[in-house]
Amino acid sequence: REDEVEARMARKLNPSAFGNPETIYIRKEEVTARLNAMTETQRRIFIAYYGDGMTQEQIGDELGIAHQTVSKHLKAAEKKMANFE
Repeated sequence: REDEVEARMARKLNPSAFGNPETIYIRKEEVTARLNAMTETQRRIFIAYYGDGMTQEQIGDELGIAHQTVSKHLKAAEKKMANFE
């Protein structure tokens, strides 16, 4: 699952990277670093939402947490994904 998310996010970061294996590798490393910058909960929620296509309600039910908590973690994960340096 994480590999699928990494590949999809690498495409979003630079869709023109396809065809150049070195650039694809670099983008995948960037996405991996961004995922690793997240807390475990943020990463699980991010992958469930974007990788597995689960709704926030489904994720909350699976993890036993409120929808608002899922939303908070997802927003924090998205921010880390977008603002990684």
